[in-house]
Amino acid sequence: MSARSGDLDPGLLWYLMCTKGIDTKLFNEMVNFQSGLPGVSETSSNISDLLDHETQDVRATEAVALFYYQVKKCIGAFVAALG
Repeated sequence: MSARSGDLDPGLLWYLMCTKGIDTKLFNEMVNFQSGLPGVSETSSNISDLLDHETQDVRATEAVALFYYQVKKCIGAFVAALG
């Protein structure tokens, strides 16, 4: 899911609850729907849309770069696991 946050420190929820007053419902919304590609691009979770706007929007460029990085990281993990 392109709108999810990915890896998070388990203490993040506790920290945000204590320092920012964020409740579990808002935290769920943030990490499952407002993070990842839409969190970086501030526009879309659709990689096709981001590729279309990559040359005009620096945020779309950063989101595409993040997408590529995550794909490379997953491929590297698969290669390592397969030996």
